[in-house]
Amino acid sequence: MLMRSAAQSLTEQLAERFAARIRDRLLAPGSRLPSVRQCASLHQLSPSTVVAAYDQLLAQGLIEARPQRGFFVRDWTPKPALPAADGSPSAIEAGVSRRPAGLEGLAAPIKATALIRGMFHPTGSKPQPGMGVFPPDWLATNFMTAAVRKVTSSAALQESSLKYGEPLGDSDLRRVLSELDPRAPKLVAFESVYSMDGDIAPIHDICDVAEEFGAMTYCDEVHGVGLYGPTGGGVTERDGASHRLTVIEGTLAKAFGVIGGYIAGTHAMCDFVRSFASGFIFSTALPPAVAAGARAAIQHLRASNVERTLLHERAATLRRRLDAVGVPHLQNDSHIVPVMVYDPVICKNISDLLLDEHGVYVQPINYPTVPRGTERLRITPSPVHSDADMDHLVASLEDVWARFSLRRAA
Repeated sequence: MLMRSAAQSLTEQLAERFAARIRDRLLAPGSRLPSVRQCASLHQLSPSTVVAAYDQLLAQGLIEARPQRGFFVRDWTPKPALPAADGSPSAIEAGVSRRPAGLEGLAAPIKATALIRGMFHPTGSKPQPGMGVFPPDWLATNFMTAAVRKVTSSAALQESSLKYGEPLGDSDLRRVLSELDPRAPKLVAFESVYSMDGDIAPIHDICDVAEEFGAMTYCDEVHGVGLYGPTGGGVTERDGASHRLTVIEGTLAKAFGVIGGYIAGTHAMCDFVRSFASGFIFSTALPPAVAAGARAAIQHLRASNVERTLLHERAATLRRRLDAVGVPHLQNDSHIVPVMVYDPVICKNISDLLLDEHGVYVQPINYPTVPRGTERLRITPSPVHSDADMDHLVASLEDVWARFSLRRAA
């Protein structure tokens, strides 16, 4: 029987146990592995944990799946390591192109492989490529509920949601998962950096609970990739958690400055999404020029910490200056600075005045993006904003705050 440990998850332990037996030739090439149900019963694990372990073995090329027959040991030989971002052969798929201008550098620091696409579905009906392929049970935080509803039309979908920021104790995430059928596939979907409040998710805590109940995990890193971690792999890289996640989603926009996005996971997971996700099947690869731009940006941010250091210094500086003049903002540990207005009409008017009279564009955020009564200006300083730029912004905010007689922070 496998035992949970801090060093390895149950999935990793099971995969390593099979891998060792295969490499030591204790399981001969061509021999059949136990079925998922048999293996789960033998080791007292959930079926999803066994599937995840078999998925790791598939990614390592140690076993193969034969339709209607099960999993079989391959004639194993050592596989070469994944290529670095140096133009060597690519492991990334983009549409049907095997090599989108060397974007293999994106996958190497994150997961085993990645699946890249150019644009989301033009009608807006598929905001997350492949997010509708894990029925029947979903667990989603409330800010992803709308996306979950859009990507599936299954009447059998069971959706459970939690309020963002709830503690991961016995009363919430663990409670919700414990109420679901242990045999049903489950997915915990969350953002590493919540884009509206700037909160950072407790990724290891979420993974602990998900693994306890055999749930897959899907981490949205679009506001973290490029901006956090030693090589820009995101909050998951910074916190040493990327290996624990089933799927990591990222973007080639925002920090990398081009367009497109990706999911990163095992070879088998990416192959599954490419084959079955309707939002991806008829998409096309990134144009070579865009892919080349993305590759250059990724390579630069993997090697340079200058921009990340400046970004967080600029965010901290802006917070201090807002505190000095009493403009209220939400405290968090990220680069996102939400300036709180608490009124939808005034929020839009302030944004218009800042642009028309001060030459400053700040995005107003109203319902349904945020709950009513929490309207805000969402500010994200960049590494190239100077002290003079911040002086101008803070003076402009002071002017409109006085004009609308808005409350000041204590």
